[in-house]
Amino acid sequence: MENRKKFLTTSILLILVYFLLQLLFINSVPDIMVDEPWYANTAYNFSQGNGLVNTCPGTQGGDTFVIYTFLLGIFF
Repeated sequence: MENRKKFLTTSILLILVYFLLQLLFINSVPDIMVDEPWYANTAYNFSQGNGLVNTCPGTQGGDTFVIYTFLLGIFF
């Protein structure tokens, strides 16, 4: 019973520390890389059965480098 109480206390403490550290970044927005929508769009099209097609504006998106897009589409 003592080990369980110690585990619970430690877990709650770690969760509180995590949330306190996240408060520092509550107003920040992470940068989005330009190629992320291309890969996500191509992976989504693949998962919907439309093939490795990039329907986002721009050139050489996720349909050029197909291995990453294929693996990403499997998890959609």
